[in-house]
Amino acid sequence: MTKSTPAAKLAKSFAPADARLALTAQRFPAFDRETVTLARLTNFVAKGLANHANRALKHHGLNHTGYAVMVMLFGSSDQTLTPSQLVDATHEKSANITRICDDLLRQGLISREVDAVDRRKVQVRLTTAGEKRIMEILPDVVAVTRNNFALLDTAERLQLDYLLRKVIEGQEQMP
Repeated sequence: MTKSTPAAKLAKSFAPADARLALTAQRFPAFDRETVTLARLTNFVAKGLANHANRALKHHGLNHTGYAVMVMLFGSSDQTLTPSQLVDATHEKSANITRICDDLLRQGLISREVDAVDRRKVQVRLTTAGEKRIMEILPDVVAVTRNNFALLDTAERLQLDYLLRKVIEGQEQMP
C-alpha cells in the first residue's frame, strides 16, 4: 500500500477521495494507487480552477469555457481563429466549441465570417465588444488564478509547469 505524502495532509477536501483510493488498493492489489491518485488530483485541481473562474466570470455573463474561447481569440495576432484552431487551443470538443461560439455570437462578443480566400473555411473573430469585455474580465481572472497558486513559490510553479507539460507530452504520444 502507498504511504501518504507530506502534502496529503494539506488537501483536506481531497481526503474522501484519498480514503476511497486507499481502500480500492487494499481490495484490488494490482490497482496503481499512486498513478490513479495523480490523475484524480489533476482532475480535482482542474475542476477547482474552473469553479473558481466561473464564480469570477459569472457577473461578466460568461463561464470558464466561453472565457477560454475569447482569451484564445484575444491572444491571436488578428483576434481570429478557425473553429478547429479553437478546439486545439481550448482542448474542448468540436460540438462544445460550436455551442459556445453560438452563445458568444448571440452576446455580440464574436463574429463568424467566411474566409475571403477559402469560402469553405469559417473564421471566428473577437468583436470590439468582445475585446472590451476581455479587458474588463482579465483583472478578475488574473486575481483568481494567482490565488489558486498562492501556496506555490516560483520554483514550485516552474516545476509544476514542467511536470504538467511532461504529462501532456506523454498523452500526445499515446495511440
